[in-house]
Amino acid sequence: MFDLSIGMILGKIKKPGYLNDSILFWCFVASIFLLALALGAIEFLLPKDLDFISLHYNIYTGIDRAGLRSEMLYYVLAALIFFAINAFFSARFFKKGDIFISRLVAGFNAGIMTLFAFAIFYIIFLNR
Repeated sequence: MFDLSIGMILGKIKKPGYLNDSILFWCFVASIFLLALALGAIEFLLPKDLDFISLHYNIYTGIDRAGLRSEMLYYVLAALIFFAINAFFSARFFKKGDIFISRLVAGFNAGIMTLFAFAIFYIIFLNR
C-alpha cells in the first residue's frame, strides 16, 4: 500500500538532493505559490459577468486586445508548463553538479513567475 501521509511526503522532499539546497527549495516554493496566487486571482478577483476581458490598454487606441475568461486559464496552464520545464532543467543541472547554473535557472524561473503574477493582476485591475 502507498503511504500518503504528510510526514512521508515532506520526508521525501527534504531528503538529500535537489530540494535540499535552500535557494532551489525556496525558488521552487515561490514559483508554485505565485502560480496558485495567479489562479486564485483569476477565479476570485476577476468579475464573472464580463462579456470580454481587456488584456492590454493603449492610451492612444484604447483596448488593443480582448479575450474570454477561459483564455486566462490557458495563460496559467502555459506558465505551469514553463515552470515544469525550467524545474526539470534546474534539477538536471543540479544532478550534473552545476549548482550555480541550477540556482540561476531556478531564480530565473521564480522571476518569470513573479512577472507573470504581476501581469495577471494588471489584467484583473484593468477590468474592474
